[in-house]
Amino acid sequence: MATRLVILDFDGTFTDAYAEAEPFLVSFKADLFDLLGKDASDAWNEGMAEVHANPTEHGWRLGGQVAAPAVADPYLSASCVAQIVMDRYDVLRNEATRSEILQVLYRKSYACTASVPRPDAKAVLEDLLARDLAVMVVTNSRTGDVKKKIDGLELAGADDLAVYGDARKFVLDGAPRDATFDALEDLELSGLACRKVIIKRGHYYDLLKQLWSQTGSTPAETLVCGDIFELDLALPMALGCRGHLVRGNQTPDYELEYIRSHPRGSVSEELSGVLELI
Repeated sequence: MATRLVILDFDGTFTDAYAEAEPFLVSFKADLFDLLGKDASDAWNEGMAEVHANPTEHGWRLGGQVAAPAVADPYLSASCVAQIVMDRYDVLRNEATRSEILQVLYRKSYACTASVPRPDAKAVLEDLLARDLAVMVVTNSRTGDVKKKIDGLELAGADDLAVYGDARKFVLDGAPRDATFDALEDLELSGLACRKVIIKRGHYYDLLKQLWSQTGSTPAETLVCGDIFELDLALPMALGCRGHLVRGNQTPDYELEYIRSHPRGSVSEELSGVLELI
């Protein structure tokens, strides 16, 4: 079926997340240590080493469940290590409160990120925008922050690019919505024996339904492109979309194996790989 809607993640998908995150990490750690009332550099470094040494045993936890792998990008790693540090110092034991506080720290520090687009970001976006497609950026970051970075690309056809921030793809909300959503089941991946990938992410689902209604398209006519399978692609693919993973240095092998074996999945190292699917 022909593609009518292209949904794009932003951070890590159109950007070099590791280069952009350097000033973010400085700010995030400073605020975390201020919250703790001490320099927790040793605990931070030990937590980061532990996460990278045992990646499948750690993840970004919300409500006691893993929302995403801890090593998928520097932002997730930082959030996961912050939780480890808080556990060590017995701070903010209430998970809901901790989650809200870490999101505040994240958003504050995200404003410090550099703008480092992938080398082919401008060309790929302009190519997509020149086609007879609806093209949307759907990101967990704030709309204004992402629009500012996109404006820096000086895109031809930029007025046709819609940006939806605060997508909250990480929110594990399985409250009943409709028959399609309610029938979704968590995903078992070979190589990830310790847990399942949680599919029901209600806030993200609501936004996807809004975009399909807005564009008059269907999941079968939708291509979703992202760099983190669990956040960006797992739910859309479960709903019938095609999913394209822009792999990074830390992309887990079990994700690559699943995507490559899936009839609606594909992988590339360069962002431009998504153009081959249109």
